[in-house]
Amino acid sequence: MSTLTAIRSQVNTIKAALHTPQVLATTETGQEEIDPRALMRSFMVAVELQKITEHDPLFGTLSIALPDPEQGLIYECLRKLAQGEEPVKGEDLFLPSGKSREFLLTPLRRLNVMWGAVRSSKSVTADLYWLNRIANNPRAKPWMIGNTLDT
Repeated sequence: MSTLTAIRSQVNTIKAALHTPQVLATTETGQEEIDPRALMRSFMVAVELQKITEHDPLFGTLSIALPDPEQGLIYECLRKLAQGEEPVKGEDLFLPSGKSREFLLTPLRRLNVMWGAVRSSKSVTADLYWLNRIANNPRAKPWMIGNTLDT
């Protein structure tokens, strides 16, 4: 198989994965699939309101879901909020606040720049921003540029 064929195969696999739910909420009665885009939308609403409400489409499922770190930090953050659990510092994703929250809730621009002190949550905020942008505009061709090798 040529390199180009292998790359096309990987791209097609990724495209197919984008069209099928990959987040599974496990409850005592079974599993329920959650569309990753719906999860991201619920997270962004929770960021705006600083909580998840009973009106959220995923609230019912998340309020009875069992803990499952394999489903990701966003899933676990929303699950804990729906169940009234406190996040664990150093382990869990907290709802962004302050400038991070403001950055996430600012309408998308052609160019977005973040700066600030080390360990001020720029990377986490940028990742969340990136996920939200891709989830809401899958045809976009976003770029991300960093200043250091670690970035």
